[in-house]
Order: sequence, then structure tokens, then C-alpha cells
Amino acid sequence: MTRAIADRVPAENPGAREIGFAIPAQYNASRILFDNLANGHGERLALTGPAGTRSYAELCAEASRWGYGLQSLGLERGDRVLMFLDDTPAYPAAFFGAVRSGFVPLLINTLTPSDLLQFYLSDSGASVAVADAEFCSRFDAAACQHTQLHTLIVTNGGAAITLRRTRSSRSRGCRASPPTLRKPTPIATRWRSGCIRRARPAGPRASSICSTIWPIARPHSRATC
Repeated sequence: MTRAIADRVPAENPGAREIGFAIPAQYNASRILFDNLANGHGERLALTGPAGTRSYAELCAEASRWGYGLQSLGLERGDRVLMFLDDTPAYPAAFFGAVRSGFVPLLINTLTPSDLLQFYLSDSGASVAVADAEFCSRFDAAACQHTQLHTLIVTNGGAAITLRRTRSSRSRGCRASPPTLRKPTPIATRWRSGCIRRARPAGPRASSICSTIWPIARPHSRATC
């Protein structure tokens, strides 16, 4: 018999009271980004690095496009999205877009080999993955076998590999128009080994995704990216 996962740390405890820490009953982790708009920080610098800079307004817009793009693939709230990304602006945009739309990001180390990647995909039940173009080769036949993965979203460049799928399930392409937002429901905010808190997602406001989306081919067919 499997025991239910529970948080053994009570919400009310001396340490939390000492620092004024509290978690609301309904919370979406993407607020740490999107609240900057309401607070008038939209034009402030949010990210800077070799891959470029983003203001909070720009990052929120990109995150919203990611959220709508993921929704267009038919994902349900609480579904897992595996992220195999380097440290570029696409990473936080995809992460916050997924969380804001009610999906659960799997943040995978880019040094992960194919056999361990297969375990993460199988264990989480992720049907969609996001990867930088340079890491597409990790999603080979061995990594995808016995998993529910049906779509690979490629960002930061073009991919030059062939993807094969061992089992087809609810495969969909990306719709051009944004989906109708569903009523928010409590969802898990991040996949991990251990307890996961539950939160209420907020609706994104943009309409499309800027990265390339490749459905994974059925057996004996090819989807070249």
C-alpha cells in the first residue's frame, strides 16, 4: 500500500512566525515574475547575459506566449513538461509560462544522459518536452521508448535530427489561435522527488509561441527537425 505524500512541517510554526513567512491557500509561483507589472516595474531589467537582456515586461510577454503555446498542445492542468534548457532567456520564459498555465515543469540538468532522461520522461509521464537545439540529439529512440512523450519544442536554433515515437497517444499539432482559458483549478507547481505544494494558476494574456514545435513521429514514420 502506497502512503500519501504529506508535508510534515506545519504551516504555523515558531520559525515561520519569526520571519513573517506565510503561504496563501491559493498561490501561483509565476507571481514572482508577473507581479512586477502591477508594481510598475515593467521597464526594469529582469535578465542580462550573453544571450541578451529582457525587461520584466518583455519576459512576461514571452512567458505568456509560452503558456498559450503549451495550452495549444492539449495539455491539462497538472501535466508535466520536461525542460532541457541552457541558461538563456528562453529558460525562465518557458518555466514561468508553464507554471502560470497550470503545468508542472521538470527542470533537467543538461548533462543528463539518454538513459536517465528516459527515466525522467517515464516516471513523470511528460508528454511534451522543451529543449535547446543543441540538446535535441539526447531525445533519441532510447530516451523516448516506453514514455508518453509526443511533442518536442525546439528553441534557440534549428534541430538537425530525426525523432521516432514508440507509442502514439493524443498527438496534436500547435494551433495558430489561442485556446479558451479554462477555469483555474489547484495544480502541482513543480515535479520533484518528494512533497510538492499545490497552487492555483492564473491565466496568461498573450497568444502564441515563438519556438519551433515538432510532434514526435509514430513508429515507422519520420518527423525531421
